[in-house]
Amino acid sequence: RQGVGSSAWDWLLLTDGRPVFVVMRAARADVFSAQRLASVRQLLRALSERPLESLGALLTETSYALRSGWIDGLSGPVACSMVALGDEVAELVSAGDVSTLVVRAGGGTEDIGPGAPPAGELAGHEYESNGVVLGNRDKVILLSERPTDAVRLVTSVVTEGYTSSSRDALNKIFGRLGEVEPGRSGSDLTGAVITRTKPAA
Repeated sequence: RQGVGSSAWDWLLLTDGRPVFVVMRAARADVFSAQRLASVRQLLRALSERPLESLGALLTETSYALRSGWIDGLSGPVACSMVALGDEVAELVSAGDVSTLVVRAGGGTEDIGPGAPPAGELAGHEYESNGVVLGNRDKVILLSERPTDAVRLVTSVVTEGYTSSSRDALNKIFGRLGEVEPGRSGSDLTGAVITRTKPAA
């Protein structure tokens, strides 16, 4: 959204045809942030061309490759949140201090992470993904940072109601974040709001 360029988003396709949305942030914001993000983006895209058993396995392979080419003073860990969209089930995995939330159309917000270390931080760490069934109009929200009480912040925006688009929802979340945490208002924020819709019968 704004800032020094230490966060980014991307999307890619898995070999099984599922689209994957990725939100990522360099764990250390400095002059090399963009290089770290580009490295992770390139690795994710290259490794996604191989059949892997899960989204967690893709992140594990990416983290391993990041560590294998590590250059002290230049390389750095990258926090990321990813979702692969299937017909009924979304597969989610996160690494580092990011936000991964599921907002139900009928009410309620589920916080999926964090817990695992950022990609590239720990050699040999294996990431595990979770499957979440999505109903019609359920939303998956990915944020490159983890605001204080992310569930309450996101829920307050959604329960106020918006009808225009996922982009409108994301802009309102960013705006609310600036209100409740003024110190973040000028920070580098990236996010994604994905709404599941069933085709008309």
